[in-house]
Amino acid sequence: MEDEIWKRKFKNERKKMPNQIAIEFCNKLYNKTNKTVIAKVSTFNVSFKDMTSSSPIFNAIKPTVLFDMSTVQDFLGAVDGNNKFTYEMYITGSKTKNYKYRFCFIEYGIEAYPLKIAMDSDIAKELEKSTIVECENEQDYKKLLIDILNSKKLTDVIEGLMAINLEN
Repeated sequence: MEDEIWKRKFKNERKKMPNQIAIEFCNKLYNKTNKTVIAKVSTFNVSFKDMTSSSPIFNAIKPTVLFDMSTVQDFLGAVDGNNKFTYEMYITGSKTKNYKYRFCFIEYGIEAYPLKIAMDSDIAKELEKSTIVECENEQDYKKLLIDILNSKKLTDVIEGLMAINLEN
């Protein structure tokens, strides 16, 4: 009987999560800019849904019937209320720490893909994309992230930060 419990084999492989991929990409900027510009990936505690609609807190305070078929999923699954991991990506200068240019957000669930990227509207226009793009897999995600990092808009901001940080 014991052999019937947890019959499936679990892979114990180190899967790179999307924020780790973004951090690896961002870490390369510092040396490429003579240590003047820093790209960061930081946890952001608001979901995409919260950015575009009313807060789910209002829905949480409405009375609900326990185990009603329309609300049962609210009681099952993850309990953090959001079920998403959201990160902001931004650049700043080594000497201008108060300046922060946020160029995108990444949001994904525990399975990592599909994920959503919300990007700066100027970058989206340049790439001829919507401001929010869904990536189905790691390959699509890496390609879009590289396109964002190589955009003219972001390059212009990086060059401006380099100039300001070199003169200080």
